Amino acid sequence: MTQSGRDLLDRIKTVAKDLDGLSKWQSSGSSFGHLHGKERDDYIFEFYCYVKILSDLKKNYIVKLVPGTAGGIFPKAPAKKDEGWSHFNLFEDNIHKFQVCCGTDIALSSVIEVAYHPDISFQVHDSPDNPNETHVLLIMDAKYSKNKSRLTQSTITEFFGILHELALVGKSFPPIRFDKFESIITANALLTNGTKSSIHEKRCNKNGAVQVERFDAL
Repeated sequence: MTQSGRDLLDRIKTVAKDLDGLSKWQSSGSSFGHLHGKERDDYIFEFYCYVKILSDLKKNYIVKLVPGTAGGIFPKAPAKKDEGWSHFNLFEDNIHKFQVCCGTDIALSSVIEVAYHPDISFQVHDSPDNPNETHVLLIMDAKYSKNKSRLTQSTITEFFGILHELALVGKSFPPIRFDKFESIITANALLTNGTKSSIHEKRCNKNGAVQVERFDAL
């Protein structure tokens, strides 16, 4: 892990203090039970984005951890939801609004052998252990850049492909009440510590996506 990764790990510790029940899923001296200080910087950034999003949502929702039965807490690589990984349920006025999952597989209903695994997925409140695209409301992918570079055309185009496969382009969904990020995350999002690619803004709008630059500094 580089110094940048260690800095992100420290930020996770700080942000996570806002989340209810943190002590229930801390089992080591590191920031979370499943982080031991040896992970790659890109994974640390992905999890940092997840925690930061949840911390923001906590301003308008009750955020409750749904513990998993897997040996770890959250997957460090794409994994099936029914393998026992944890996720969070969000409530508003005692009504279960949706689930927020980290790195879990989302299959295609037409070809169940094919699955995508966005870093963060917002799923309907009753999403099953084996979700498909019909259970997904919104997705986000975290893109870490060692040199804080601009998002590339290939990265953006790949994200568009996932949005189309999961039938998210043009899909309407109940409003998600972000706090600080209300005017920033207005669609399926690419979150990066680098910068956005301005020449692809029109393509993003057409494909129901938004680039969020310097997310670690927001």
